[in-house]
Amino acid sequence: MIYDWIRVFLATGFVQTLPEKQWLTPLIHEHKLHCSEYGCPIVSHSLQWGPNLYVTGALAELEVGPIARNISGARQAAQLIVNSL
Repeated sequence: MIYDWIRVFLATGFVQTLPEKQWLTPLIHEHKLHCSEYGCPIVSHSLQWGPNLYVTGALAELEVGPIARNISGARQAAQLIVNSL
């Protein structure tokens, strides 16, 4: 039997917005930090967003990828930052 009415929807539930926007927005404007069209930080390969400012977690997603918010992402971010110092 063939089911032509079955639909499969896959979604992560991820909203592409800047986390912790209420305190980050003033920092972004004050230090003229670069962001994507969704508000995410545009960082270097070493996760540097500005002078002496590095990011991890959700703020590092554009460089680290989808694992940025979990433990393996934290390890990768730490390694990238330490290697750049």
